[in-house]
Amino acid sequence: MQHFLLSSEAVDLSVEDIASMSDAQVRRLIRQMRWPDTKGKPVCPTCNHDRVYEMASGRLKCAACRKLFSETSGTILHSHKLPLRTILMALFLWVNGAKGVAALHMRRNLAVSYKSAFVLLHKLREAVGDARAELKVGGVVEIDAAYVGGGPEARVAGQHDRGRRACGLQRAACPVHGSPHQPPLGVCPGRHQYEHCGVEP
Repeated sequence: MQHFLLSSEAVDLSVEDIASMSDAQVRRLIRQMRWPDTKGKPVCPTCNHDRVYEMASGRLKCAACRKLFSETSGTILHSHKLPLRTILMALFLWVNGAKGVAALHMRRNLAVSYKSAFVLLHKLREAVGDARAELKVGGVVEIDAAYVGGGPEARVAGQHDRGRRACGLQRAACPVHGSPHQPPLGVCPGRHQYEHCGVEP
């Protein structure tokens, strides 16, 4: 059976799709992402009123408090200077980057300055960090792997430690694999960390 990520259904949006969108389609997609509860219908970020109309300039105006706002008002991208298409493209590239996206890579793909790419990436990371800070999980939670503790440590001249010398590493992180109902197992780089991962020397 073919894995879902290898199927055509897994690719519902591509860079080519975003590049070929009209400005109205880009706005419609961003509104669906911003206001999923109302299926893309704008809601005033000031008074939460849903009676909103669009002006000729593309900005939105609340019929209740009469304030102007946009698709990014009240978010971390408020008062941005980049086009919505560029922001949507950056979000797409960043989310699909399995190992992260560097600012230089984003700069080359979006044809923006390095500073713009750098600031935009930090804003996206900050937004995800704020959302994760409020996230609470429950029930049985499993992870694939994690690295606990460790870090580079300067070797003292003349120091001899069979545990460290055997694996060719100094004090490093200990890979841990398991679940809340299973004891963690892994491979320790040094004898001094065996009690943390449950692996016997």
